[in-house]
Amino acid sequence: MKNWIRTFLIFSVLMFFCFMPTIETAALSIQDDVESLETMTTAYNRTELAKRVVSISKKYLGVPYKLGANYNRDKSYKFDCSSFTQKVFSEVGIKLPRTVLTQLRATKKVSIKNVKIGDLVYFDTDFSGGTNHIGIYLGSGRVIHASTANGGKVQITNVSASKYWRKTVTYVTRVF
Repeated sequence: MKNWIRTFLIFSVLMFFCFMPTIETAALSIQDDVESLETMTTAYNRTELAKRVVSISKKYLGVPYKLGANYNRDKSYKFDCSSFTQKVFSEVGIKLPRTVLTQLRATKKVSIKNVKIGDLVYFDTDFSGGTNHIGIYLGSGRVIHASTANGGKVQITNVSASKYWRKTVTYVTRVF
């Protein structure tokens, strides 16, 4: 009887060590699948969120520009550039600070060559060496922004096609 128990114990220990790498491998595989799923979910959520930002921003096309305006808060139903971006992002549940510079500081800088739909694009429109204007990237070189240009309103500008706008870009930041 003792031999049978000893054989069983030895066999059990050997089987445990034989299958242990398989269990570890399966656990790692599951972890990789979860991480891959999280990455896909994040990418999907980012894409969906970017689509919502674009859609919401476009509903304000033509709204008049007024420096310092804060749309709902001051009941002017006008925007300046940073109150426009603040309002759009608030409608998707993202709180941005009020001014261009505070939005720049509150978001993550990315390379201009890596700009994605929904990113914030910053400009130095007076060539002072600073940053004084902001818009939302729509894709294909286009930005939607509240600007004094073209009659002063929320408008879409093809930055890629405009020498002026191209040379005024200073930063791109990612909000989500």
